[in-house]
Amino acid sequence: MFGKKIYYGWYIVAASLLIIILDGLLLYSFGVFLPFINDEFGLTRTEGSALFSFRAIIAAPGFIIAGRLIDKYDPRIVIFGGGSLAALGMVLSGFAENTWQLILFYSVFVGLGDTVLYITCVAVVSRWFTKKRAFAIGIITTGVPLSGLLTNPLTASLINNIGYRYLGGVISKPKDGEPTPSNPITMEFGCGGYSRSDSNPPQQPKTLLWLPRIHI
Repeated sequence: MFGKKIYYGWYIVAASLLIIILDGLLLYSFGVFLPFINDEFGLTRTEGSALFSFRAIIAAPGFIIAGRLIDKYDPRIVIFGGGSLAALGMVLSGFAENTWQLILFYSVFVGLGDTVLYITCVAVVSRWFTKKRAFAIGIITTGVPLSGLLTNPLTASLINNIGYRYLGGVISKPKDGEPTPSNPITMEFGCGGYSRSDSNPPQQPKTLLWLPRIHI
């Protein structure tokens, strides 16, 4: 039993699962950053949320482009390229000074990068399996909900400790009022949006649907 060699495809599944979890952190962390982005750039919630909408628009042709790249080039090169583009987009987003830069760096760069990462993992895993192909793909796609569970507490913790701008790659002093170890984010659970006040937080709604809510 212990001498049986593990099929190499399962190592591909494990690596792909990890990549998709990390990729999902880029996707789900946007909601945590949104209040800070709106405040700093003077955006309404609708305008700030449009950054994510632009990213979704970019993702549609991004899947097609990624599929073509996977057919033509080594998947390892495609994954490295997608990861590098997403990382570059996150770093440059930290330096953004106006809305169009956020659209370019976050919506376009990060949107294309994480799209390439996801579809490449699915395509590569499907090549390694025949009988258990659907099972293997099902395993790696659990990385999407798993990353959703991790993102809110992880991102909030990082913002509390190093400031939200640092997470984007800016090495500068946090601005007044930005969450730091002495001015942290507190997290509660319930249905509702973001609040800027620490005093008299809204009462928990009477509902069976419990979702993360962050008071800043």
